[in-house]
Amino acid sequence: MATQKITLQQIKAVFGFSRLPFAKEGIAVFEHERFGKALEMLDYLAQRSGIGALTAPPGCGKSVLIGAFLEGLSQTAYHTVYLAHTTCGVIDIYRQILLALGVQPAHRKADMYRQLQERLLVFTQQKHVRPVIIIDEAHRLTTSFLEEIRLFTNFDCDRHDEVALLLSGQLQLESALRLAVHEPLAQRIIVRAKLMPFSREETDSYVSHRLAAAGRTAALFTPCGLEALHKASRGVPRLIDQIAERSIFAALQSKSKQIDAQIVTALALESEF
Repeated sequence: MATQKITLQQIKAVFGFSRLPFAKEGIAVFEHERFGKALEMLDYLAQRSGIGALTAPPGCGKSVLIGAFLEGLSQTAYHTVYLAHTTCGVIDIYRQILLALGVQPAHRKADMYRQLQERLLVFTQQKHVRPVIIIDEAHRLTTSFLEEIRLFTNFDCDRHDEVALLLSGQLQLESALRLAVHEPLAQRIIVRAKLMPFSREETDSYVSHRLAAAGRTAALFTPCGLEALHKASRGVPRLIDQIAERSIFAALQSKSKQIDAQIVTALALESEF
């Protein structure tokens, strides 16, 4: 007899989900304390202008935080530029920024530098709009471009700020900014925000938040199951999502109504997270 295939609709029906609880789409942001403080710092950076740094280990919500930050900015008061392709050369990064600011880039770097400063001044002094530039994956930036950042954000002999520039990257960005060669840039960073893996209590709250947002009213993970989930994921939200979703699938296959430590641990032993 052929084995019956498990469908998404079946998973929703069996566990009382209106949507998949650990998928990327459709679930409200889990605004834990560290997330809220970091968001406040980014909002302050946008209002004030200047240079900021956001760091986090992989999978700890950096992209989610940036998304919430951008969503909260007024489209009439701010002009946002988001870059994630940072492994290219300095000229290519300048070109990306200029195009996002509505300028056809020149061919020479010196001309691009002038275009960038002039365009930023147009936004702030003529349009009365604050430019916000986010350079994601900034831990991949070259030493030469990190030096360029200090230069192109220098207005009127460094007497005022005309752009909010956020460098966002993994923890290697912190290490790079500690190097002596980058001290002039590090001294100009006015906002430093950092996300880290969840504590055990935060993991429990996060799982409850995701399940409730998906329509589940009863507990799904046993206390020991939650402990195993936190241990296997090391508190990293992206890994929590992956392990929890696989655990739900495994529970359905075994006809288990709850997810205990045995289910989670078995999955952790099968795969390296």
